Amino acid sequence: MEDVVADVLFVNAYPDKLEAAKSTTRSLLNLSKEFGLMHVYERLQHDMTYLKKFLRLSTQRASNTRGDIRAICIAQCAAHYQINMGDPKPSAVGLRRIDLSSQGKVDRSKPFQNIAVLSSLSSAIFRGATPTLAQKHADKFPTALVKGRTATMIPKVMLVLVATILHASILHTQNPDGQAFDVGDMKPIYTDLKGVLDRLEKEQPVIYRDMMVDIFKVVSGTAAPKASASNVEETYEFIDIEKMKRASTS
Repeated sequence: MEDVVADVLFVNAYPDKLEAAKSTTRSLLNLSKEFGLMHVYERLQHDMTYLKKFLRLSTQRASNTRGDIRAICIAQCAAHYQINMGDPKPSAVGLRRIDLSSQGKVDRSKPFQNIAVLSSLSSAIFRGATPTLAQKHADKFPTALVKGRTATMIPKVMLVLVATILHASILHTQNPDGQAFDVGDMKPIYTDLKGVLDRLEKEQPVIYRDMMVDIFKVVSGTAAPKASASNVEETYEFIDIEKMKRASTS
């Protein structure tokens, strides 16, 4: 089941049902073969009722992982934005800005790096009972060469997942009775935010690399930062690329 958790954190936090089923089936087949459980391997391929039991467990494990992270994000959202359920204030300070602080200020050269985002990442992934999620999946964190040294980066999917949940948390404060955390509602937000990072990585790879390295350094040590969302084009254009270039390590 740890493979399921890894998929949520490193591959795709909100996969399509078919995609998730295929991925889980491959993992089950590989594991049963690796451990010499050929009777399980054969049954998984020919007994759909048997396979579906594992797929249900997998789906629940993925949901539980997102739920655990969501609980932390909700607490961070309330603390850093200083808002309560039903409080309309978030709309006045701009829900569509990823990096809105509790004072309504934005540093456009530090996208995805406000207090709520960073503290949520730190608490959910690098803190708590040991082994933490970061310790369990240490070998899966991406790395990059920075000034001749290997540096660890925060995974894109992990960062976007937290930003997505925080965005939904803010929306939920305005409509406590709504379905703010329904997967169908979360996925478009997740897709848009990931699109922003995809574009930054493609068009400004050095800036992207340095940003992800910096975020990992903060959240894996001590921590603290905040969030919201918008479409890819609007949010990307809002980022101060020139200032980020000047601050880049290379």
